[in-house]
Amino acid sequence: MKTREKVLILDANQRSALAATRSLGQRGLYVICADESRKTLAGVSKYTCDNITYPSPYTEQDKFIDYLVSNLESLSVRYLLPMTDITVELTLKNKSRLKDVTILLPDYDSYMSVSDKYQLLEMSLNNEILIPKTLFMKNLDELMQNIDNINYPVVIKPNRSIVVMDGNHYKTTVKYANSKDEILNILKKYPWFRETKILVQEYIEGHGEGLFVLCKDGEITHYFSHKRLREKPPSGGVSVLSESIETRDEMLEIAEKIFGLIKWNGVAMVEFKVAENNQPYLMEVNGRFWGSLQLAIDSGIDFPFLLYNQYSNDEEFQSISEYKKGIQLRWLLGDIDNLIIVLKDVTIPCNEKFKSILKFLKLYRQNQYYEVNRMDDLKPAIYELFNYFKF
Repeated sequence: MKTREKVLILDANQRSALAATRSLGQRGLYVICADESRKTLAGVSKYTCDNITYPSPYTEQDKFIDYLVSNLESLSVRYLLPMTDITVELTLKNKSRLKDVTILLPDYDSYMSVSDKYQLLEMSLNNEILIPKTLFMKNLDELMQNIDNINYPVVIKPNRSIVVMDGNHYKTTVKYANSKDEILNILKKYPWFRETKILVQEYIEGHGEGLFVLCKDGEITHYFSHKRLREKPPSGGVSVLSESIETRDEMLEIAEKIFGLIKWNGVAMVEFKVAENNQPYLMEVNGRFWGSLQLAIDSGIDFPFLLYNQYSNDEEFQSISEYKKGIQLRWLLGDIDNLIIVLKDVTIPCNEKFKSILKFLKLYRQNQYYEVNRMDDLKPAIYELFNYFKF
């Protein structure tokens, strides 16, 4: 490996950025972290060699790109690794201006083809991939025309995780509704639904599973699967406790079909909802690194370093995906939030709340790792704790 090659990791306040920083830093790369604020979760890691601060990609897109162009050259950065949808989209869209750096991502068109949920799920239907029952609405007017034909409960999804309103970029989220009134309240509260195509999906009772992959020219070279044990919020959200599991053949076949069609290069996460009858449904694809990246690394699949190898051609590696099953990853502060939500929910019986408390208090168990809290790299945990309580 070319010792001390420089990689710039964006969105350094993300837990995925911390995982990538630790992975690449331990391998000898010179890691520079960047975000809108100078002090960040990944930036305080002992594996970070330098920190820089950039203008907001949400409100100052041109200044953000200008800043990257200037600093990539002055810092002699060889590789660029964006970690969130907004920075991925902006850097790929402006790739011609970042010509002297290797962006560790697929091309812009490939990325957009899976990031647009409307386009992805239409492609899935055309290729006989099972998805939840879905109403495809091209705009808000079409949704309002069909609102009386919806069977509840449903999941309301914008087709994009980032939308543009009045020249600024906004992050969108998935919403849940149990009635027509709830849908109307959601549409009123979140005006960015007016700027997107909308998916209305049946709510599937079950649990979430994720298949992580690394692809080269559409072929999956490495893969890893995990199950979400607890989420924030509990109804469905980011994972706060997850576990490595055996990869299902049917999920791998779906991923092979999707990424083979578009000749994908790079990493991605394919998200599934597994119903109570054990049937998996495709939910979405994230064409970038994901929240529980550290779990894959702890289980034996070091995706950040494998991705670097693929783009640097530094060393050959075999297409294998042997990893440890039953490894758990816990995001402690996220798990605290999960417990608080459960305890505040008046619809949850007291006995279930008591069970949640007992589960939370199992702070140590064999094969469980803490995502942020690492004895050999304590500063990120301290930073996160102080930031959580706003000290």
